[in-house]
Amino acid sequence: MNSYLKVVALIGATATGKSNIALEVYRHLQQAMRKILLFSIDSLSVYKTIDIASAKPSKEVLQEVPHYGIDILEPDELCHAGVMMEALKDVLHIAKEESAGLLIVGGSSFYLKSFLEGLSNPPPKLNEAQKLELRDIICRGGGYAFLQDIDAQYAATLKQGDTFRVQKALGIYLATSQTPSEYFLSHQRQSPILRDIPIFEIVKERTEIEQHIKERTAKMLESGLIDEVSALAQKYNNIQPMKSIGIKETLEYLSCRISLEDLNQQIVIHTRQLAKRQCTFNRTQFKGYQVFRGNTQEITQKIIQYFKDAKKMGGFFDGIK
Repeated sequence: MNSYLKVVALIGATATGKSNIALEVYRHLQQAMRKILLFSIDSLSVYKTIDIASAKPSKEVLQEVPHYGIDILEPDELCHAGVMMEALKDVLHIAKEESAGLLIVGGSSFYLKSFLEGLSNPPPKLNEAQKLELRDIICRGGGYAFLQDIDAQYAATLKQGDTFRVQKALGIYLATSQTPSEYFLSHQRQSPILRDIPIFEIVKERTEIEQHIKERTAKMLESGLIDEVSALAQKYNNIQPMKSIGIKETLEYLSCRISLEDLNQQIVIHTRQLAKRQCTFNRTQFKGYQVFRGNTQEITQKIIQYFKDAKKMGGFFDGIK
């Protein structure tokens, strides 16, 4: 049976204030006796213990305003669109049961695109024994060689240093006993789970975004980023989050390859480059959808009004099991 909810997406480049808008919308609607849920689409906030590098809302804020999609994975687990899609399905059920609206918010807009257009070849889930076996293969540094042994054809399509896709391929083999080539041949594209939802994008001047990036980077360092990454490195080796901005530069600092000043500068530069890519993605990948762009005040008011307007439905989702 088809289902309808009020679902809204809030996107924007990093350091544009998406979380603050989401909180303002939530609090305003709560006062107006309108319930909404927040679902985060951020490829780093999904991880437990990675709080500073991901710029998560504070623990106090998370206690006041529950955020779905945050702290759902251990740092050595893979995050991909399939994980986020399954998490969103759970939240859609909760929203429906509670007669609540849903605000999807975050900078990883490619997850939103997969919700709207479907997902190809969602990888199977690993049980605990399979996770341990995968970790053992990776820790011994033989991931790519192992993949070559079981599926040379698929391994040839990947770069040896592409640890994310190598681990994904090995996970498929361990979970299904099929080679990645066999698995992808037999599994069809998963259908979209959202349609006809409005997308609101925060647009700011480049200089304003850059200033916010500098301020946020300084705050992260003052708040203990180096200690957080050091603790992560002591427990894990070569995991997906270690390639993330803020973490990879800090690992360079901890290895005495760069100075503290260089650490700050590199995080700022790489975050600025990320923001540019995000702006390009948001501008080019949602053509044909309802996209509303504006500044913080405009977007906040538009989202609040959308949820308050009883005549507007939106958020069509289908086939949720």
